[in-house]
This record gives sequence, structure tokens and C-alpha cells, in this order.
Amino acid sequence: MGDIVAAHPREISSSSSSIQCLMLNSTNYTVWVIRMETTLQVNKVWETTDPGIEDNDKNNIARALLFQSIPEALTL
Repeated sequence: MGDIVAAHPREISSSSSSIQCLMLNSTNYTVWVIRMETTLQVNKVWETTDPGIEDNDKNNIARALLFQSIPEALTL
């Protein structure tokens, strides 16, 4: 019938993607945590939540994603 063709995963660059993060508020913490964990995993920076990780690039990506998802009042 048809030939079997191996699929090759696309390489995803975290610097060129646009990610929408759920904004944390006083009523959505549980959903926010689930979505942020998934977002950090997809961007391959989830391991930076463990103390002692010294990968500056990954730490910066994780920090940027978290800053997008918390209100300015909580940043300081």
C-alpha cells in the first residue's frame, strides 16, 4: 500500500516561541501550579526548581516564564 516513513520530531527553540502563561490570582492557585509545571517541563527547565541547579540559561528561562504568570505586586 504505502511506505512507512519515520517521523522526525521538530526542533523547538524556546527563544522563538510565544507562550501564554496563566496569570496567578487569589482563586486559581491549583490550576496555575499544574499549568506552570507543564509549561516549565515543555520548555525543559522544570529541573531548575530543585535547589542547587546552576544552569544560568535554564534558570533565566524559568524565571522569565514565572514572571509572566504572576502579578506585578507579587514580583517584589
